[in-house]
Order: sequence, then C-alpha cells, then structure tokens
Amino acid sequence: MPIATPSSAPPSPPAEPQVPFPARFWWLKGLSMGTLLLVLLLGSVRAAWGWEADRRMRDALSAAAARGEPVEVAGLALPDLPDDSNAAWYVRKSADAVDPTGHDSVPRSFGGARRSCDSAFGAEQVQECLEAVGHARPLVRVV
Repeated sequence: MPIATPSSAPPSPPAEPQVPFPARFWWLKGLSMGTLLLVLLLGSVRAAWGWEADRRMRDALSAAAARGEPVEVAGLALPDLPDDSNAAWYVRKSADAVDPTGHDSVPRSFGGARRSCDSAFGAEQVQECLEAVGHARPLVRVV
C-alpha cells in the first residue's frame, strides 16, 4: 500500500448542480401547454363556426330578398292601426275613466257600504250603478 504523500491532493468533489433535481413543478409545464392547446383549439373551432353561421345567414337572407320578402327592420314594421280597430285604445281609455282610489261616483247602497256595479242584485241598483259610471259606458265595445 503506498503511503500518501503531501504532493498528491485528494480529488475535488463534483460541482453542485444549479438546477433542482428532480425539476420542480415539471407537471405544470405539461398542464400549461395542454391548456394553451385547448384554448387555441376551442378558439379556432368557434371562429370557423361563426364564419359558417354568417355564410348561412347571408345565403338565407339573400334568398328571402330575391323572393321579395322583407329582410330589413324597416320592412318588418307593421302599419299603425286606427283607433276603432285597436283594442288597446279602448283599454287605455277605460282605465283612464276609472278612479283608482275607488272614490268615483258609484252610489252607496246595501247599508251604506260602497259597492261596485257587479255586486248590485236588483234592477234598480244596477241602473244606479250604470248611471254612475255612464262616462265610461261609451268606451265599452263588444268584440
């Protein structure tokens, strides 16, 4: 066995690695790349789908316009109805003729309690009610 002499130095230890081993968060790189690819795939599918839908809509509208059907908003507007054909006019006028507080000219009957015309039982009470709400009677229309 040889004797060590001071001139022979022991070998130096290997250099310390500067990156962690095993690599930290190695799975995060794969997950990030997978997410990025999924977003790109979904974005491209959505863009292609939108392009196809736009092409189909243009084809359908041009075919409808060729048949003479209205395809613009202005062409779809309905003409105004005259008041005698419009039920909304009668409803609004009737609603304006009724006092919402209940203090209209309906007569007191049946022991002094204020009643509406639909709760009058006798012909005289019905006649009183009809006279009291006579201002709204011309607005009644049988459809």
